Amino acid sequence: MRPQLFSSTIYVRIGDQEFQIPRDLFNNPGDSPNYFSLGFAIFFSTPTDVFPGLNQRTLLRPPSILPPAVPGRSARVFADLLHVLKGYPLYIRNDEHRAELIRDARYFHLKGLEQKLIAHHVSYNPTRRKREIVIRLEDVRQSGIAFAPDATPESSSATSSAPSPQPQTQQPPQPLQPQTASGTASGSGSASIAPSTGGWITYQRPYADSAPSELLLEVSGSTTTIDVTFMAPGRASARTQTLALGHASFSGQTKARVASLFQVIANKMNVPVTQPLGLLMLETGGGVGRLEPSPGNSGISGERVRVRIADDAQIVVDGKAWYGQDPETDEERSETERREGKRRKRRRTEGVEEDDDDAEWVIERGQWRIRMQPAAGGKMEAILCAVKLEAWSGERARNASRGFLG
Repeated sequence: MRPQLFSSTIYVRIGDQEFQIPRDLFNNPGDSPNYFSLGFAIFFSTPTDVFPGLNQRTLLRPPSILPPAVPGRSARVFADLLHVLKGYPLYIRNDEHRAELIRDARYFHLKGLEQKLIAHHVSYNPTRRKREIVIRLEDVRQSGIAFAPDATPESSSATSSAPSPQPQTQQPPQPLQPQTASGTASGSGSASIAPSTGGWITYQRPYADSAPSELLLEVSGSTTTIDVTFMAPGRASARTQTLALGHASFSGQTKARVASLFQVIANKMNVPVTQPLGLLMLETGGGVGRLEPSPGNSGISGERVRVRIADDAQIVVDGKAWYGQDPETDEERSETERREGKRRKRRRTEGVEEDDDDAEWVIERGQWRIRMQPAAGGKMEAILCAVKLEAWSGERARNASRGFLG
């Protein structure tokens, strides 16, 4: 009788509604074991507790059994999850609806379904001849991150020795974790085997994607600030068509997530981690674990991450499209310099003469590619390459975008 119970249809009460769930709905990768399979294994492992009076031989019929109940979950949301599991497309009404679906998918341990529900967009870029995936920073899982070196004749020998990205559909998706005292992932070698050529970071959703795609990382919430150095007119690199360079700093949870992401990238490439251990050892009870997560501790970036803005990026600053020139007019610039006592000078950075008329942008929403390229000393460095940015350059522009509560 017990084997029949384990293979039969699942009866369960979610909220105020009862459901009959065919067990084959959980055959998709990542969806088993789950809340129901694990729960029913315990439920039917003690038949004397499940069937009161079963040990009495004078029963005229088998005792009744009530289906398990989950009163704290929504029947409406669970019905939507079953709709997706059955193979039907689901219309997600808004961000709140998506958050409800993902929250309950996690509650019931449907990890494969969760990856299908997170906000993302996969497409083919005919210009770059690559598949791309846009995904939010908070939805990135470390098992899906990989490095794809540039496909050039000079790097063919390096790429042949580097491990190629493999589908990781059998490993549970792990969220980006804060840095640990060891600073490296378990099983990674101590010697650096980072390729000598540059490349791009790719991503493959666990259980959901069959192949990796070039990662376009979306960061929102006005937690990114970049100082922009505009290239002098006529001085932009002809090869990269770089319009501006800069450095990005992050705040709040975004800073911790970027630090964790860079740490995972460094671990995947076996890049040595740099930690200020000497200073920390001076503190009693101190340690790396108590250090605030920072991109500067990843080994592939400084405290402020390098940023590159090329002419193919779509940039909107203070509600107006930006095409590479200083957004201020000469009159506005003169007024700004008079008011703030700003001095202008010329300098050379990376062998390219620039106009050191810097500006600071707060990024409301941004999409970035992550470029890995060799830096001084044979190390690898992460560079955020802008794809699409919505920014404001002053408090007035930010206030103009505010809405009234009424």
